[in-house]
Amino acid sequence: MSDEHDRRHFLKFAASGTAASLAGCVSSDGDEESIDPTETDLDGTPTETSVQTTAGSDTATVTAAIRPDPAKLQSIRTEITERVQNGSINQTQAQTEFQRRRAELLTEGAESFRSYLSETPMTLEDAKADSGAFLVSGPSNAIVGMLTDNQVEALIPAANFENI
Repeated sequence: MSDEHDRRHFLKFAASGTAASLAGCVSSDGDEESIDPTETDLDGTPTETSVQTTAGSDTATVTAAIRPDPAKLQSIRTEITERVQNGSINQTQAQTEFQRRRAELLTEGAESFRSYLSETPMTLEDAKADSGAFLVSGPSNAIVGMLTDNQVEALIPAANFENI
């Protein structure tokens, strides 16, 4: 079973984040960031790729993408694959069930992530728990520190939050 759609979706937003970091969108001099209106998403759609920063401060707002528990996700994948192989469900039913159960795992992970955030200087601005996306703002060093949390899969530009 493949979650190709999820990978494409993640790669689309990860590429935007990579472009932002390579372009030097977070400056060290504390100036407000500008957005290059000519930049486009992988599908050619104009997009904002900079990390939103506040003038004169060391804060940022980003989208944090969490991942479902890998062991639980593999267990679900194995169970559903076995059910497809023994003929109790078809491929379409398997994909629907996998996506539903993956969203449930992300919702479970969201509670853990919210708890983690409550112990940091960061602020949760918005959340799409069933997609594993959280709009987070706070000190830049705390934002980058999220990458050491095994739950956080990627930091994506804040402008992409609405597209998730």
